[in-house]
Order: sequence, then C-alpha cells, then structure tokens
Amino acid sequence: MKFLCLSDYRGAGELVTLVPKMIQAEDPDFIFYCGGSMKGEKRLAEYEAARRFHSKPDLNSSAIQQEIERDKEYLQQFLLALADSQKIVYAVPGYHDAPEALYFKTIYNYAHIYPNLRPAHEMMHREDQFMVAGFGGDMTLSEDNCEFVLQYSRTWVEFALRRLEYFPGEKILLFH
Repeated sequence: MKFLCLSDYRGAGELVTLVPKMIQAEDPDFIFYCGGSMKGEKRLAEYEAARRFHSKPDLNSSAIQQEIERDKEYLQQFLLALADSQKIVYAVPGYHDAPEALYFKTIYNYAHIYPNLRPAHEMMHREDQFMVAGFGGDMTLSEDNCEFVLQYSRTWVEFALRRLEYFPGEKILLFH
C-alpha cells in the first residue's frame, strides 16, 4: 500500500499545477494532507501583536478580510487539485488555516461533491486495513483560538481523540 503525504502549500499557486502530476507519477493508494493551505500572514501578525500588547485582535480590518478572501481561493484551489485526483484524500487543517468556520464550510462542501475527499480533523474513518483519525492546527497547553490561527488546548485535543483507544487494529493519525 502506498501513501502520499502533503503539507504546507501556503497559497503557492505554482504548486497547484504540480500536484496532479505528482499524484499521477506516484500513484498512491491514499493521500494524506496535513494542512497549511492558507497563508494567514496578516491574521497571524494581528494575533501575535494583540497577545504582546494584551489587547483584542481585529478580525474585521479590511486587510485581514482581503487576506481571508484570497486564502479561501487558495484553499479551494488546493482541495480541488487533490479531489480531482480521484484518490482517497484525508485532510486536517494547518495552523494558518483559519478562520475555522471558513475552513470547515469549504472542506465539508467539497467533501459533499467529492466523496473521495474526507475531512479527518476530530473524525475517524475506517478503511479495510486501518483507521484514519486526525487533529489539525497547533496544540497548546491551554489556549484555544479559531479565528486568527487554529490553536487548540490539550484538553480539547484529548477530548476529541479519546475514542481512539477503542478501535482495534492499525491506526494512522494525521497532525499538522
């Protein structure tokens, strides 16, 4: 069995055209995408500045809203490149793949159209020989953030993945 694992596309448009060629050349049975579709540079800078100055970050600034629109296009382009391969694709989001609502609306809508695209964040999927589960974003001891970056506390992660111990057999865990 052959797997292709991809990560951190980060809006690099030139890579979108290479992905189908790579998939065709490698001919994997499954593709694992471990997030990093969006750039998120302005959101990250705003989030880090607000943390430094103990203030509230501004998600509604025009620069951030423009970045979110561009990042939505990057996410759509990359998911389409993966889904069009007709290979089974398991995906989790990356640290910059925020806001969470945008990421999940997009991937769930595409998964409805492309049944080979399977979101794995906080989910478990059974294949014949193994089970796939995943958790994307960044894992921290106590902080959660779903608007500027995807950051989840240890408690959240443990709760989301608590049922893994009940699945017999081989497991493939995807993390960013």
